Amino acid sequence: MAAGDLAFFAVRPRPPLDAFVELIWATRGAAPYRRAAVLPNGALQLMLNFGAAHRLLGCAGRAVRREFSQTWVAGLQEMPLAIETPALTDIFAIRFRPGGAHAFFGGSCDALTHEVVGGGDWMPRDAAELRERVGIAATRAAQVHAAEDWLLARLAPREPAHGLVQRAVAALAGPLPGRSVRDTCEQLGLSNRHLIALFRRHVGLAPKTYSRVRRFHASLAALAAGEPAADIAARFGFADQAHFGNDFRRLAGVTPGEFLARRGLDDESVILG
Repeated sequence: MAAGDLAFFAVRPRPPLDAFVELIWATRGAAPYRRAAVLPNGALQLMLNFGAAHRLLGCAGRAVRREFSQTWVAGLQEMPLAIETPALTDIFAIRFRPGGAHAFFGGSCDALTHEVVGGGDWMPRDAAELRERVGIAATRAAQVHAAEDWLLARLAPREPAHGLVQRAVAALAGPLPGRSVRDTCEQLGLSNRHLIALFRRHVGLAPKTYSRVRRFHASLAALAAGEPAADIAARFGFADQAHFGNDFRRLAGVTPGEFLARRGLDDESVILG
């Protein structure tokens, strides 16, 4: 689709990648706004840049000033990321499912939580190789194919813990407001401590926090679709509309009404200027 002079492209990856990667997307053209707050979405994203540098202005409630010119990784967040985009943008990105990135890169995903780091700092050779492969591809379809091949080459054999994490994620992402952490532990035969450790390593957030961020992200879509705040509060398990508004503001930095008045094109950001 296109918004003004900014074109957006998105595709679901082919199997077996679709079990680990939610979306491969790209955007190119004139940005309709320069500064925005990117709201928590419960996803880890790998970003490739083929245009002018992007700036990070705020992260985890603190002011920062970092430039990213080639590749970067945005871990899971509980607060908005303040960013500044160039006038012309050219981005290609991979959005992983909860716990999905661990299947390709190992390590502990909580090292990236509340952080945005350069791709070269996270995986020095691999990030540059991916950017080169995608950059020389002539079409969007060829870019996606190049990214998929790169991911498939790094998909490690599934460890037993990954299956447990995916079952826990599915349980917590059930019909809203979802299953409680205690119920999930009982269902999987895990202690609360064990489930927390698995979630921090594979997903990047503790289960309760992940569930809260996921519920917030679902509320963004409901608001953008025109559902009244009172109905959202009831459907998503809040005590009342006031509790929904308070929780929304803690995660978004704005009220539901302010989000609707200043939302970005992706319905996952707030325009700052």
